[in-house]
Amino acid sequence: MQRRITLFIYSLGYGGIQRIVVRMANEFVKRGYAVNLVLAKRTGALISDVDASVNVINLNASSVLYSIAGLFRHIRNNRPHVLFSAETPINIVAIWAKLLFGSKIRLVISVRSNISEYSKNEAVWYSRFTPILVRVFYRYADALVTVSQGVLDDLKAISKSAFARGTVIYNPVVDLERSTVSPTTAPHRWLDDRDVPVLLAVGRLTAQKNYPVLLQAFADARKSRNMRLIILGGGKMLDDLINQCKKYEISEHVHFAGFVDNTAAYYSFASLFVLSSDYEGFGSVLVEAMAHGCPVVSTDCPSGPREILMNGTYGALVSPGDASALSNAILKSLENSPDIESLKSRAADFSVDKSISQYLALFFPEESSI
Repeated sequence: MQRRITLFIYSLGYGGIQRIVVRMANEFVKRGYAVNLVLAKRTGALISDVDASVNVINLNASSVLYSIAGLFRHIRNNRPHVLFSAETPINIVAIWAKLLFGSKIRLVISVRSNISEYSKNEAVWYSRFTPILVRVFYRYADALVTVSQGVLDDLKAISKSAFARGTVIYNPVVDLERSTVSPTTAPHRWLDDRDVPVLLAVGRLTAQKNYPVLLQAFADARKSRNMRLIILGGGKMLDDLINQCKKYEISEHVHFAGFVDNTAAYYSFASLFVLSSDYEGFGSVLVEAMAHGCPVVSTDCPSGPREILMNGTYGALVSPGDASALSNAILKSLENSPDIESLKSRAADFSVDKSISQYLALFFPEESSI
């Protein structure tokens, strides 16, 4: 009998969570599972990346809360063996739907970010209630998975009893079966000029990513060395960041490229990748950069970067929000010759095959010994 897996997420707009869920869906169908990708709202450019064998279901809900009826109907009609959800609001709806249905469906919820930091920093009204919702409802899931040990530790601090059984599974980032041939054409003219180093940052233009501190650090570093900065990602903060570039008189040296579907060439040609986030769940972009041999600098934010970089072994770690420390780390990293093979080897630890196998063992524990 073919095993049925339902993945539940709000939409497929550009974002780290969305990319990971699409990759999971595609990999599951490759391994012979029947996969339904249930979206509260069928929007987002990543829909085109979903394998044709994945059944995409649109609940057409006006909000996360109003998706519960559609998810309930899906469970009743399709009887998936496993329901997997990602992101806290979606996890809550998945738990409610399972409790209402009363089925023996195995519910696996996923926490992709540091809840304590999220509840303090996210500009959405319900974020401050997130720890309460987590304490009350997460205990009803059959299994809980986090993307880093730091996220799991944070959850245990919120409710030790509810998350004693939590499992850490790192994101499926590096596809070892794909060709390792590096792109030969630079995606931007700055990347063709090897005399001027180019820094790269990738991520949505949101407060969480703290691009203001990156721009300040970049402006300070430019006083000591000529360099450029390319930022991939879009968001509501674009105008504010452009104005900050004008303030620091670096507009001619910073390029906002917007959302880019294929980032491989940028990683391959960039001189240094910089992550300036105040908090993360994992930090897949660090692994992506390392997989292409690009050296990295990151804030030591909760949670993920310290685990990926093994306490700074594979890239400098600086305190979040410290522009001076970030500027110094950028300059020092540009002076050092990177050990490209070492970076690639570490990135390979976060392979797609390893992660997907761990997820399937968690989904179907009775088959994990096979």
